[in-house]
Amino acid sequence: MNNLSKPLSLLFDLAIPESKFLSSPTSELIKSNNTIFCQEKIKEFCQTNSDILGIIEKHTNNIPFFSLEEIKKFLSEKIGKELTNQFLMEFNELIIFSFFSSSKVLKNLPIPITEDEIIEALEN
Repeated sequence: MNNLSKPLSLLFDLAIPESKFLSSPTSELIKSNNTIFCQEKIKEFCQTNSDILGIIEKHTNNIPFFSLEEIKKFLSEKIGKELTNQFLMEFNELIIFSFFSSSKVLKNLPIPITEDEIIEALEN
């Protein structure tokens, strides 16, 4: 199981909000994604973006964010537009990869494949 930091969990949940199609918040689905590739991607993202995640965490301790757009605006003012766009591009790649490589997400898609077959395919 992945240990997601508070700011990373927030980013995941704001990027893909809860809906009738998801059984859990996005951060919980990603946290339960135990594929080695997902764990490595999250670790790498957190290491390369630790300063930015720290800025987000410090702010959310005082004032919560309610949308990704708020975070984008805040970061643009704090670290500049170019670094913010780079961070969000890397985050978008991470969320697409980690969300859609989750067997819990894939099993709810209308395709004729079992969760065990999905897990086996992801591991190989």
